[in-house]
Amino acid sequence: AAFWGQLNGHIVDLGWNFDSSLLACQSPQWVDGVVTIWRPDGTFLRGLRHGGAVGQVSWHPSRNWLATVDHNRCLLWDVDAGSYQLVGTYPNATVVRFSPDGSLLAISAQYGDDFTVRIWRTSDGKELQVLDGHRGPVHRVAWNADGDQLMSAGLGGLVILWNPHQGNQLRQFKTDDQNVFITWSNDGKHLVATGGVHGRPFFFDSNGEKINLDFECAFRFSRHRRHFERSRPILSAARDQGQFAVGW
Repeated sequence: AAFWGQLNGHIVDLGWNFDSSLLACQSPQWVDGVVTIWRPDGTFLRGLRHGGAVGQVSWHPSRNWLATVDHNRCLLWDVDAGSYQLVGTYPNATVVRFSPDGSLLAISAQYGDDFTVRIWRTSDGKELQVLDGHRGPVHRVAWNADGDQLMSAGLGGLVILWNPHQGNQLRQFKTDDQNVFITWSNDGKHLVATGGVHGRPFFFDSNGEKINLDFECAFRFSRHRRHFERSRPILSAARDQGQFAVGW
């Protein structure tokens, strides 16, 4: 089964909730400031409207809670109720990701002159760590499955692996691309970085060694987003023209 939905412009971010019953989709920051929620059969559920432009979105790992950032605030939405509470403020915030247990949020800014990654406690917004090591805006963050390591990708192709609880760097990786998208393998043993100008994937092991694979790149265009749902063979894919498809 598959469906198509249509939004204005290309799609910035999208992701499944914990049981794959809802899909959150965010169109460009400069278009409408609304995160749309969809069911797998293509039914539109509701729009979560911000007062301003919205960056990335992140689902809580076990509840229908959605974290969003709007260039100044981090909001935590109860998607079932359509209500939200303020977690905290961070100027130019555009990147947010829940830790695997939902107790922490990693937040960064794709614009401005703050090149750090902030670790906040979800329950009260208390800032626990400031991860400082990038020399340009941080475009992506990704937790490993155990939540004891965090990967961040910044302008210039630098990827840093952190201990987010202690606040120290574990190692660095360098790619050839400027704007990098990152993810972990399901077993947490490998890191993948792709996107930017060339669209090539780079594979690293957990020691920071680059792995050379004969791999036909599926992430050819820098604005594409693809997410695999954890327990079922579902792939969500975003395209530049604002269309998205879900299939299995």
